[in-house]
Order: sequence, then C-alpha cells, then structure tokens
Amino acid sequence: MAKPAHSSVLQQLNHQTEWGFLRDCWAAVHDVHFQAHKAVLAACRSPFRMFFLNSVRRGVCGNAG
Repeated sequence: MAKPAHSSVLQQLNHQTEWGFLRDCWAAVHDVHFQAHKAVLAACRSPFRMFFLNSVRRGVCGNAG
C-alpha cells in the first residue's frame, strides 16, 4: 500500500477540522475556545505531547498509546 503524500494528509485533517469530524479535545487561547485533534497537537508541540502522555498515565485521558 502506497503512503499518502503529506499534503494529502494535511488536507484531510483540515477537512476534518472544518467538518468537526473526529476532534477529540478542546483548547483555549485567552478567551477563544476551539476543538482540536490531540494527535495533531501532540505532533506539533512537545508540551501538548507531554500533557497527553501524563494524562494517559494518570488515567485521566481515555486514549492509551
């Protein structure tokens, strides 16, 4: 099976965000709240990655691994 091009993956994630599809967390920046994909946040910023990893370890977050 061929790997999808990065631009195709990013385009699909953007569509999912626009449709509200598979977003699994809320983020807030000052007074602005928005839904996001944990996988994308964790892939982009190590503080998010550590937050989600620690949440799983503490049993606060339902997604393992």
